Amino acid sequence: MGGWSRHRFATAFGAVCIIAVCAGTLSACRGSTDDLSPLLTVTTPVRRAGGHLVYGLEADPNGLDPTRNAWDNAGLMLANALYDPVTAFDAEGAPQPYLAESLTPAPDYRSWTIALRPGVRFSSGEPLDAAFTRRLARQVLAGIRTA
Repeated sequence: MGGWSRHRFATAFGAVCIIAVCAGTLSACRGSTDDLSPLLTVTTPVRRAGGHLVYGLEADPNGLDPTRNAWDNAGLMLANALYDPVTAFDAEGAPQPYLAESLTPAPDYRSWTIALRPGVRFSSGEPLDAAFTRRLARQVLAGIRTA
């Protein structure tokens, strides 16, 4: 497994599975508002530059760098609010490309080709491109191997 012990691989894979199950469970818990539709009024908010985002957590996160921190619950909650995923779950709970345009596995499932959605930019204006994605993947793998 390219330097990964079975334990490390199982731990990383288990964490990804737990996150996927939790996200699917939370999306399934949404209630229907059909019976409240006469009571709901939809308004279009006025956009303004600046302001504050207030986000309540039970504790401070142990960090926000996905390449260095093993996020605790607070970190995962905040990361979900700040970062967009490569894939996301649809209404039926199936993973769908999000920042990716497509994900194609190799026949042996040991590697994947990820086509990024065009035009995605960071808040700094820098583009999300293959070079950045490759560098981030290598940093994440290096962090897992040294943990």
